[in-house]
Amino acid sequence: MATIRPSDGYLDGQLLIAMPVMGDPRFERSVIYMCAHSSEGAMGIIVNRPAGSIDFPGLLVQLDIIQKADQIKLPENAESMQVLKGGPVDTGRGFVLHSSDFFIQDATLNIDDGICLTATVDILKAIAKGTGPEARDPGAGLCRLGARASSRTRSSTMAGCIATPIRI
Repeated sequence: MATIRPSDGYLDGQLLIAMPVMGDPRFERSVIYMCAHSSEGAMGIIVNRPAGSIDFPGLLVQLDIIQKADQIKLPENAESMQVLKGGPVDTGRGFVLHSSDFFIQDATLNIDDGICLTATVDILKAIAKGTGPEARDPGAGLCRLGARASSRTRSSTMAGCIATPIRI
């Protein structure tokens, strides 16, 4: 379960939900999972916007992890995974939010109890082989706010809530 840290006001492991008055079209109607939040800034992933133009098997082919002919050999749960847009920053990078049963030393960030973030192609390879994390959510891009902007944005146009990992 996410830890609320009222003494320092940071939102690691929590969800931010865009309020109806959000004026920035990059974040309108967004639900952002906060991966990191400190006095230096914040980083999150938009978790409610499907990429639409690419599915997970197509992403694996595009990244040369599998050959197009191998798409039919993917584990069933990998085949149906949805790729998310993730956010408007670093859209060329990929991030996978996943359960803590999978960890790559020096590549996986433990965000909260049961939730981790990995940004290497190794996690995609593991998922394709059926040896990856039990629960995962691949996305491209992230949301990054500077230290001053993050507290201002949070208070006026975003609502926070606790994120609890669930199995879908």
